[in-house]
Amino acid sequence: MEEASPFVVGFLLWILPTITIIFGAGFLDRYSWLRSSPYLATTLQSAGLLMIVTGGLWAATQRHLGRIMAYSSIAETGFSILALSLDPRLGIPILFMLIPARALGLAVWSLSLTVIKDRAETLRFGAVRGFLRSVPFASVGIILASLSTSAFPLLAGFPARLALWENLSRVSLGAALWLGIGLIGLLTSSFRTMAVLSMAEEYTSWELREDWLQGIMLGLGMIGLFILGLFPQFIQYFLSDLPTMFERLGRLGGIIHRDLNTKACIEPVEVTQQTSGKNLRGRKIFRFVILVSFVVEDFAPEAEPWILNKSSNACNGSTKNTAKIRQRSFL
Repeated sequence: MEEASPFVVGFLLWILPTITIIFGAGFLDRYSWLRSSPYLATTLQSAGLLMIVTGGLWAATQRHLGRIMAYSSIAETGFSILALSLDPRLGIPILFMLIPARALGLAVWSLSLTVIKDRAETLRFGAVRGFLRSVPFASVGIILASLSTSAFPLLAGFPARLALWENLSRVSLGAALWLGIGLIGLLTSSFRTMAVLSMAEEYTSWELREDWLQGIMLGLGMIGLFILGLFPQFIQYFLSDLPTMFERLGRLGGIIHRDLNTKACIEPVEVTQQTSGKNLRGRKIFRFVILVSFVVEDFAPEAEPWILNKSSNACNGSTKNTAKIRQRSFL
């Protein structure tokens, strides 16, 4: 497997887990007895954390660039499973946010490994030491893709992992701690890779061994990692209707995504409930709206709970046709 083409391996590491996760979410949406199982959330949470922690710690101890990508991909799959363990109104949008970041990160990572593999005997640390000075685009691509997987700020993987970590901490502080341990392992592997690629002899000169096409493709991929990290609302246009593919799991998520993308007027509204259970549900809806608004950076400046309202005249004070998200029976 170590001798296989990194680009082919990267494609398989993206397509197979992604398809499996989507089909698994479809089963949860279709079968109510499975969706309502009291052990489902605990099982998914345990499996996701196990993959994140073991993938992160094993990646931190590897001395082969290909193995680091493989173990980081295991941790990536753990993030997706962990998102499914959350409330579907939160987990499904986060799941679809993880997919583009993973695809772009693996594309840059595998292409960079392919370029380096063509110019090195193996992908072990000893054979690629100091390659930053000879193949700078590929070396920087590996570093940025690895940091993106580690939830480094300003990169593509950061917004979705931040939302996942924040909501997991509300469910279980212990689970959030284990998630942090896995991220520390991934960050350790990223910094080790950075150190090895930059450790060259003192008087080694800088040269560019990549051809112009490889440089352009890697440059565009690295720019994309920063764009998805700095402006995650760009990708929301394409993801807004995806949660609605699940009739039950993604119903509310799809409604809120559509309302955000139509730039509906957002106003603070005080909601009164009759029972404490409904109050809890109302607070969950508020937190979900705030979370999605934070991710897409499309919310009003006031720091209050929001309910979405559509205005017939751009919210300029005229008569409004308010469309509130009401409590539904499936909540």
